Amino acid sequence: MRNLLRSCWLYAVTVRYLKPGQLLWRIWYRLIWWPTVHQLVKVPTPARAQLGEWRPAIVKPQSCFPGPVFTFLNREVDFGETIDWQYDANGRLWTYNLHYFDFLNATSESAPDAGTASDEIGNRIIQHWIDNNPPTTGTGWEPYPVSLRVVNWIKWTLDGHSLSHAALESLFIQARWLSARLEHHILANHLFTNLKALCFAGVYFDGPEAAQWQQRALTLLQEQLDEQILPDGAHFELSPMYHDIMLEDLLDLINLLSAQQSEITTEMRDKLCDTASRMLGWSLQTRHPDGQIAFFNDAAFSIAPDIESLSTYAARLSIAEINTSPDSAARPEYANLTNNRSHSGLTILRNGNGFAVFDAGPIGPDYQPGHAHADSLSFEYSWGSDRIFVNSGTSTYTPGALRELQRSTRLHNTVEIDSTNSSDVWGGFRVAGRARTRLLDAGSGNNESGQFILASHNGYSGLTKNVIHTRKLQLDSNGLQVEDQLSGDWDTAIGRLYLHPSAIIEGDDRLISCSGQVFVFTVTGGYLTVCESNWYPEFGRQVASHCLEFHFSPEHTGHYRFQLSTVNE
Repeated sequence: MRNLLRSCWLYAVTVRYLKPGQLLWRIWYRLIWWPTVHQLVKVPTPARAQLGEWRPAIVKPQSCFPGPVFTFLNREVDFGETIDWQYDANGRLWTYNLHYFDFLNATSESAPDAGTASDEIGNRIIQHWIDNNPPTTGTGWEPYPVSLRVVNWIKWTLDGHSLSHAALESLFIQARWLSARLEHHILANHLFTNLKALCFAGVYFDGPEAAQWQQRALTLLQEQLDEQILPDGAHFELSPMYHDIMLEDLLDLINLLSAQQSEITTEMRDKLCDTASRMLGWSLQTRHPDGQIAFFNDAAFSIAPDIESLSTYAARLSIAEINTSPDSAARPEYANLTNNRSHSGLTILRNGNGFAVFDAGPIGPDYQPGHAHADSLSFEYSWGSDRIFVNSGTSTYTPGALRELQRSTRLHNTVEIDSTNSSDVWGGFRVAGRARTRLLDAGSGNNESGQFILASHNGYSGLTKNVIHTRKLQLDSNGLQVEDQLSGDWDTAIGRLYLHPSAIIEGDDRLISCSGQVFVFTVTGGYLTVCESNWYPEFGRQVASHCLEFHFSPEHTGHYRFQLSTVNE
């Protein structure tokens, strides 16, 4: 009975945050509307000849090898004679990747300069997909994989390849199906990806139906850009990984509309260029000195394009970054209040060799927090090009114990109270109650006084508890200081700092970075233990690491301080 009541409560609170339209569309799609796809009498003529120059897009890493052997998410499957398009042993996301057809626009590992898949190989696998995935059935016909596949097939032809008659017919049918199944019930990056695909199909094909697709896509894209991209350039789901995926989407759309050279799309292209510039600036600003993304919310390496690829692609399209963040210390206008929702809240602090990214913002949009983690007031820290403290990352989307653990407060550099999460993440992609974050102060001084940010959240303020967690993070020229204050009633409180696998603990109070920099650390207000842990830098991968755990002492009234300082030897 208790579990049933808990489930009912989770659903009720989760649904409360949805937009009314999401609920209506979900009912419409599930119970009422399941469109049929009318077969074509004649394949519409592709409009490729009417397009101007299509500039080379980002090349994907190779994922399909002779056999056929497919490798996604660090999991390899050799299908032998026949591809099993419904293969699900590696989880739903692996199956999705199988249907994306990214391999069409990938270079060969043995010959990286040889270009993308040949006409013969590409059309052979495309035909096999068509033969084994009849319209509207199976995973491959869900709107999200349809969207990525439509774009990949078209980009492949824009790079100079040719689709067979059967492939052109299938492509048109997929776009027609997608136009009736836009993911209005999910919104966020899913809807944007749908609209990108519909725009690509609308430009690629001639005829009134395709023209309607493009017009509809451009109208909705205009709305979604205003909704999804915050003034500081961040994508509103606040995952650095999805931010870079969305940035590539914008660059592809700019490339397409520039090739189309239509007066109708000039205004939209200009808006896309301005937005992409701000997104590129945010992406560059929030990266660690090693050039890789920080792990907030769902984030992992080797999914989104790297920053070099994004910057090079943007340069080919004559797009330069707009830096919407300050050059020096964290300031309130760049780490805005959650209630305002005008900025991402991910704040950068720099001092000498020290670099930190601090999460003083919301977990994401209230109506779609599917990629959110319970990571309020967590941070990541680098010294030079060495990562020191890292959030634990994401290695799976499959619902279950590991997915719940990776979204939990426990696996982030923040404080867990009474063994509960600061935001009530559950069910793989859902959130019930969620923390509200407030920025209290931020500023900078000289190298000795350093840069700091002070913020709080109320994620532990509920029916039985009324706890506010306040954290101050300060960087100076010698290291960092973390101060946490808990106000209210609580039984146990544990702060955690997860070490990058290359960082080594020596003795009771020394830490050595990958490049050999020695730090000494001290803690007041509790006691410290060193625990074994794991880091999840990529999907399907885990690396052994260590975690510093700080157990708060009640006699210190819920206050502790951690100090990390360099040692010159």
